[in-house]
Amino acid sequence: MGLRSYFTGRSGCLFWLNVLLVIVLLAGIPYAAYNMLDVFTHHGEKIRVPQVMGMRHEKAMNKLQRADLRGVIFDSIYDPKYKDQPGRVLSQSPHAGNIVKSDRAIYLTLQRSGEPPIRIPDMIRNVTERLGRRQLTDLGFTVGTSEVVYNEPKGLLLGVKQGGRVINSGDMLNNKDSLTLIVGGGDQDSTSIDYGIVDNGGFEIEL
Repeated sequence: MGLRSYFTGRSGCLFWLNVLLVIVLLAGIPYAAYNMLDVFTHHGEKIRVPQVMGMRHEKAMNKLQRADLRGVIFDSIYDPKYKDQPGRVLSQSPHAGNIVKSDRAIYLTLQRSGEPPIRIPDMIRNVTERLGRRQLTDLGFTVGTSEVVYNEPKGLLLGVKQGGRVINSGDMLNNKDSLTLIVGGGDQDSTSIDYGIVDNGGFEIEL
């Protein structure tokens, strides 16, 4: 049966309506798919990232939301320059002025509230008092008076205390409270041999 003979005599409205519907579907499906792809990929959208560095966290989030962007907290660090401004945006990525599409995540780094704890170094025992004091001071601690223990090599750092608690290597401490060094005081008997520790560039040599 040829195509011409197939359509011969078929003049009903329902038949031709079905034919028209098929034609519309064949032409409309690719067109609709193309336009839906543009919607999902935000084709042609251009949004300039606003500047939110220096703002408080809440204000930065609101500003990004108004620009049809998403603020995401990526990290928090402590910067002494902004110690009185917890929640301040210290950095953003992508940077202000970059062109992005809507609903893009903007990653924010915020100022921490309070100084982070400091890890006590491994070398806080069996070094000279001077070297230990210098190490701890460089880390930001305040080192107070020393607690002397006699009958131990004079000038040798035996340990560290904070608030009466003995501190171990690897402990995480805040630097608000000062540290006390436990130091050898040598023999109490003045006639006994005195011990000395020479600080030789970080190496300890017992005399």
